[in-house]
Amino acid sequence: MAGQETYKYFYNGHLTDEAIALMADAVIFGKERMLPSQLRAHVEECSQCKKEISGVYEVIKQDNELKNYTYHPFFGNIGNRENKFFLSHKRYFIQLAAVFLLLLGISVVLFYLVPRGKVSNFPKQQAFLPGTTKPQKGADTANNLVNNKAIKKDAFAVNMEKSVFFESLIASQYRSGDIEILAPGISQQYAPDAPVRFELKGEISGPLTLMIYNNKGKELFEKAPIFSKSFTPETKFSSGLYYWKLLKGDDLVHVGKFIVK
Repeated sequence: MAGQETYKYFYNGHLTDEAIALMADAVIFGKERMLPSQLRAHVEECSQCKKEISGVYEVIKQDNELKNYTYHPFFGNIGNRENKFFLSHKRYFIQLAAVFLLLLGISVVLFYLVPRGKVSNFPKQQAFLPGTTKPQKGADTANNLVNNKAIKKDAFAVNMEKSVFFESLIASQYRSGDIEILAPGISQQYAPDAPVRFELKGEISGPLTLMIYNNKGKELFEKAPIFSKSFTPETKFSSGLYYWKLLKGDDLVHVGKFIVK
């Protein structure tokens, strides 16, 4: 049997899949001496083929489900077993071996890097370096004030975001008849909680309706009917951008905005 042809075990200067499986069987079952001398000589010189054989060997050694796989047919009908399954899945086993070794290496690294020991139930106290002073209570208060200012600043930025819908209405033209808006002017600014006074000019031929919204489109105020040329909404406005509409019946007369800051 040792004199059989071995050309089918080589391709492009390296062992074929069948040869890799054959060599792995020989190592596992201690049958290296039964291998053709050409295969043994090649493995001694070729590090690539040796690496692939080693990968297959490690998979079988670590995976309990593969321990009872069958011999390669080269070793004869020992116990009427064949290694067809392993031969057809050789490359899969090599990849599995590589993944297993990688995970094993990561586990070892984590074992030494992650601190071990019991976790105390007591809260940790802040440590201070020699030569440094312990922060005073006033420092915490100052930090809280800074954080509160940052939060308020972010909230104001959100409340100042423009509404695409209302901005498009402001840019449009409407049939307002003889009514002219004197106040508030476009983007006129008011102090927080200050009254926002509306001033109209011209002839009011019918009752009007005023509606005020925040920059998210939520209605905050409505007044109707309005016959006066001067009026002030009975509400206070916090910091932010506001839009308002003036209607005559169902017809839109004017759209404007004002800012409170």
